[in-house]
Amino acid sequence: MKRLMGLFCLIILVSCTPVLDNQVTENIVEPILVEEPTGFDHVILEIINTKLQAIRNDDLDLYMSTVTNLDEYYYNEQGRWFKEMTKDEIKNLNLQVISTETIDEQTAVVYIHQTHDTREHFDFEYPLLFKKEEGIWKDHGYYFMIYETDRFIVKYMPDESRVEEFSEYLNNAYDTLDTIFDEKADKSFELKLFSDRELLRQRTVPSITWLFTGWAEPNESLKMYTGHQYDGYQGTMQHELVHHITIKICNNNLDAWLLEGMAMYYGNIYFEENVKGERRAIDYHEMRKGIDYLESVDLYNTSGEEVRNWYNNSYLITRYIIETYDHDTVMALFYEAGKKPFNNSVTNDNYYMDNRITTHEVIETVLGMTTDELSDQYKLWLDENFE
Repeated sequence: MKRLMGLFCLIILVSCTPVLDNQVTENIVEPILVEEPTGFDHVILEIINTKLQAIRNDDLDLYMSTVTNLDEYYYNEQGRWFKEMTKDEIKNLNLQVISTETIDEQTAVVYIHQTHDTREHFDFEYPLLFKKEEGIWKDHGYYFMIYETDRFIVKYMPDESRVEEFSEYLNNAYDTLDTIFDEKADKSFELKLFSDRELLRQRTVPSITWLFTGWAEPNESLKMYTGHQYDGYQGTMQHELVHHITIKICNNNLDAWLLEGMAMYYGNIYFEENVKGERRAIDYHEMRKGIDYLESVDLYNTSGEEVRNWYNNSYLITRYIIETYDHDTVMALFYEAGKKPFNNSVTNDNYYMDNRITTHEVIETVLGMTTDELSDQYKLWLDENFE
């Protein structure tokens, strides 16, 4: 992205470190200026410093005060990012303002240099769009280009060359899922395209140990890495749109294995079998694990073959429910869970346990059995059909 000549350059030297008992700590702000900063530049310094202070003090409200609430998806995404950055495994966070670019009196771009440590050291840059709202500058998200259709909005990085291709994937996913689910995607649903896969992880769920291709969360945009050269994108896009639809139905109250099982069944596997005419290669001997095992896996700290097996196992248990009963029965699990209020993983520290309890409850209500009994029935079905 081209930057204007003669812009000031500054660095905020601030570390986000734990506060120890009886220890006095401060954010140290020492801007190094090529030119004397303007009033706007000082405002941006204060906003970035506020973000860092909020993360250090685990103050969600303070952090969100810097973010626009006019963009619901970005606002929710930033709440999740804040939750991620306050995890114990994220250390030594530094944000540097490289430069600013004023577009007009109400709009500017701020170029951020971020570093932090988790399992390794991360060092990357990204542009943020700031807009003035009632006299106050607010973070409006990534400085992406925008392409709109009558169904959805695509936001993409300036070097993205596959906008039309990915728009077609999403259109196809809409068409397919319209025939499966009564619930539809949000009006003006957002797709964010990332040409940088590491940036996608770092600005979505930086604590996760593996790089992913797509990510969807309730009341957030669908985020996708576009750099692969393979034919699986249609299934991945459909997988993420299934999440968007089914999580709305259940109010985010179901365990991950069932959410992912549905997304695999009506997303990746649906595409592979119904469009490509292929059967997925699965080691069925590794699939005889029950729901108790699927509940125990920490996907954020698991990688490789175990992750693939977990997804395939979740898919097969969901497939068992659908093929033994029917589509309406599996949907009844989601609608039953949706009778509870929305479960916000950002603000509820008991999110995972609450969803586990709800999943057990709805299985007993709808299927008339415990999760252990369901697991036993699934294993019998697996042995009979996939010896």
